[in-house]
Amino acid sequence: ETAVARPRGPAGPALNLSEGLSMEVVHSKIREIASRIVGADDGDIELDTPLMEAGLTSNSGILLRDELSKEIPGVHLPVTLVFDYPSISAMAELILQSTGSLKN
Repeated sequence: ETAVARPRGPAGPALNLSEGLSMEVVHSKIREIASRIVGADDGDIELDTPLMEAGLTSNSGILLRDELSKEIPGVHLPVTLVFDYPSISAMAELILQSTGSLKN
C-alpha cells in the first residue's frame, strides 16, 4: 500500500532562526509535517523510527523536504534527505548543525 499525502490544514508558522533552534522544536516541526504527510497522529512516529517504515515514500520524502525547507528558511536540505537522514532525530541533527544551533 502506498502512502498518499493528505492535507490536514496549514502547517504552523515558520521557525525563526534568529532566535536559535532547540532540538525539541525541530523534532516537533519534523514530526508535525511527516505525520501530516503519512496521515498519522502527531505522536505516532517515534524519533528514531525510519520514516520510510512509518509510511513515507520516495515521493512523499520530497514533499517532506520541500515543506521543511519552507518552514526552516535558510537551511539547504538535500533531495536525498529521507535516505541520508532516515529518522526525525537524524534530520533534526542535520538541521541544527546547518543552522549552527547544535550544541556539543
